[in-house]
Amino acid sequence: MELKNLVAILNNLVRTGWMIRGVPRCLAETVSQHTFVAAIVSLVLSEKLVEKGIDIDPYRVVAITLTHDLIEAYIGDIPSNIDKELENCKTAVEKKLVGKMFRSKLIRSLLEEFLKQETMESRIAKLSDRIATYIQAVIYKEQNYNVNDILENMEKIISKYSKEIGYTNILDMIKEV
Repeated sequence: MELKNLVAILNNLVRTGWMIRGVPRCLAETVSQHTFVAAIVSLVLSEKLVEKGIDIDPYRVVAITLTHDLIEAYIGDIPSNIDKELENCKTAVEKKLVGKMFRSKLIRSLLEEFLKQETMESRIAKLSDRIATYIQAVIYKEQNYNVNDILENMEKIISKYSKEIGYTNILDMIKEV
């Protein structure tokens, strides 16, 4: 796919979970907007973790985060709260498509690393993705959209990933830039 087409799709692809909860399409966050916020979160979070002595490559974390949703240009935005069997099927499709859809070895490598979740950098990218969703949910809640289930789910997931990297107060850690 040409880069301009990839960008156009991601700029216009609204995240499904928000629309399911009543956020109008014209106000709902797009995949590109989400990715930008996740990348900023990953940069701030990586810096804080390095300051705490965690041995990571912050630039790799940001690169993984920037590419983590590129595959959605091909398969769309499938909400993460689908049942486990469908989620496993989605992951299998993503892994298969990565090698076929992207010519860039670097992009393929970053996406594969994100999907495998075997490195600290990929886990921090995943955590940043979830924190970005949490931040957007807080914004929508302040606008009176019913996103409580997403907030609760993201809090649980963020807590789980935070423990895996050794810090339990991640949300407090990144409140300020």
